[in-house]
Order: sequence, then structure tokens, then C-alpha cells
Amino acid sequence: MFKNIACWSCGWDGKIWVFLCPNCHSVQSVQPCSAFQVMGIPVSLDIDEKVLEKNYLERQQQLHPDHFIKASATEQLYATQQTANINRAYNILKDRLTRAEALLAARLGVEACRDEQAPNKLLMQLMEVREALETSESLADLESLNGEVVAFCSDAWNTLRQKCLAENWSKAQEQLIRVRYWQKMLQKTTEKLALVRGT
Repeated sequence: MFKNIACWSCGWDGKIWVFLCPNCHSVQSVQPCSAFQVMGIPVSLDIDEKVLEKNYLERQQQLHPDHFIKASATEQLYATQQTANINRAYNILKDRLTRAEALLAARLGVEACRDEQAPNKLLMQLMEVREALETSESLADLESLNGEVVAFCSDAWNTLRQKCLAENWSKAQEQLIRVRYWQKMLQKTTEKLALVRGT
């Protein structure tokens, strides 16, 4: 991705690659851009994780601060900041939930519904599951409950994917709330199941 900024080192006043100046190859300062742009990945919920891994390793190899030990203090600082930004972008896209958040933030121009309240119907479902989790002690009951939560979570993800494919971003934003809540519940049921199993 290119930005219309001047290189801090040589003054090249053209389109500057977000990492390096095409004229003098100096490391540039971190520019505001999405995790998808940093990693060179299409803005989508479903990504090619092999391409993500390849791009991550290439960027780390290119910009690792160890390569700039003899560079100026400014370029060393920028290399460190760029590496940290690449790590951040990689971690965002590697995780499906934070990737979904980044996708909606890119499409809607805002941080996607992080603090929005769940609808009442969902809250009632979650309350029932939470009560069942608190009272279930047998392995069979917990396995059954965990299976139900897995199904709810899978359904929430599938619906979110459908909304994203249809580019219905407002509905996708609403669905992301459901995904978050079911993901948290799945973590709780999985933890208790593992405890009962002794694993």
C-alpha cells in the first residue's frame, strides 16, 4: 500500500510504501492503516492463513531492528515501531474474532460494536445456559451442554459470515455481538468440562 507522504530521509515527494521509501529504502514511520493493509491481505472475514504467515515472515525479515543496527537513531526507532505494528496486525488477523472486528472497523469506519448491549432474547438464552452450567456436575451433562454451546457458536459465526458476504455491514455488526457472547460462553463451558475431566 502506498501513501502520498514525503520520505523523512531523502525528501522523496511521491508515493511512499508504508514500510520503505522506494528511492532511498529508508524505513518509514508507522502510518494509520488497517491490519489488512499492513499485512497485504484482502479485507475479508475468510483469509488465506498461509498467505498471512508468508507475508508476516517477509515483513519481519525485511524490517527487523537487527538489520538496522548501523542506521541512524531515527531509522532504528522506525524499524522497531514498524515491527511492533506488524506483530499487532498479524495477531489481529490470526484470531478470527479480532479479524471480524477489524473487518467491520474497516468497512464501517468505527470500532465495531465493542460495548453494545446484547438483545434480550440472546441474554435469556445465555442466562439459561449459565444456570445449566452452574448446576451440571456430571460429565455427560457437561458434554451435552458444551455441544449445545458449540452449535450456537457455530451458527452465530455462519450468520456473521453470510452478512459479511452480502456486505450487509449493519447486520454483521449486530451479529458480531452474538458471536462475542457465545465465544465467551463456550470458553466457560469448555473450562468446566476440562475441570471435570481432570485435564
